[in-house]
Amino acid sequence: MGDDAQTEKVPESGIGLRLLDVPAATQKDPRARSYIVDHLTPGATIKRRLQIANGTDEAHNIQLYPSAASIEDNAFSAAAGNTPNVLTEWTSVSQPALELQPGASVEVLVTVNVPADAPEGENYAVVWAEAHPSSQTGQGIVNASRVGIRMYLSVGPGNGPPADFSVNSMTPSRDLDGIPNLTALVTNTGGRALDISGSLMLEKGPAGLSAGPFPLDKGVTIAPGESAPVRTSLSLEIPSGPWQATFTVKSGLITHESTATIVFPDAGQGPAVKADNSGDTVILIAAFSIGAVLVLLIAFLWWRHRRKARLMQLS
Repeated sequence: MGDDAQTEKVPESGIGLRLLDVPAATQKDPRARSYIVDHLTPGATIKRRLQIANGTDEAHNIQLYPSAASIEDNAFSAAAGNTPNVLTEWTSVSQPALELQPGASVEVLVTVNVPADAPEGENYAVVWAEAHPSSQTGQGIVNASRVGIRMYLSVGPGNGPPADFSVNSMTPSRDLDGIPNLTALVTNTGGRALDISGSLMLEKGPAGLSAGPFPLDKGVTIAPGESAPVRTSLSLEIPSGPWQATFTVKSGLITHESTATIVFPDAGQGPAVKADNSGDTVILIAAFSIGAVLVLLIAFLWWRHRRKARLMQLS
């Protein structure tokens, strides 16, 4: 499998659930260290270990089960209760019910069996750990809480559809308190859902000022083919500009940098500015140029060696 996703074993308070297994092929992917993320061919099976820990001062009865999820309004959304879908039908938990004492933890195994006739596509679910204090009698109000691990599972041949995205535009604005904001419109151009993170850097501002990095708002998930605004809030002291704004947008192992010259309006929303994504292209061109130079250098050295060898034979 790979190394442990985290190192702590029992949360300081509450009920904790964490992923223990990270597949070797995705150890560098931050999403795979928190969620069950994989691509499987029809008929394949995967197993993942989870750890459920009790950081409270009383025993809890724990129920573990998969439930349906979807991507709605640019957010990963878990269905209410124990709702089935295609992925939950393929998913089982080794210990659906257990009692956990204070300070204790236990490992459970989640197995996903993809049937041989499974349709191609990406499916979403959550593995929930629902906790009820053991002292409850079942009468009156039931106090329950639950924590979950997201599941992103695509099905199809080969390595699956690649994930990718583009930043289309940037829109400066100010909220009702006068705080400047900048919103990037991100489009999912690949075949996998995206969990967006990243930062904004402002440079070449008034009097040569720079500011940042400012983190992007979290919680934005974009389904394949969809677009979503990704916002960051800045400091009230930031001048209006103009600024060279650089969004560094990430999802898993994919990172794109996009730039635009923006000016924050005095109030409300300013005009959208088309983002320049040529930074990635420049890197690719530079890499290609270096590769071409190396090829030419190797060819020249080979030709010189052959010429020297022929001259030695003639002499």
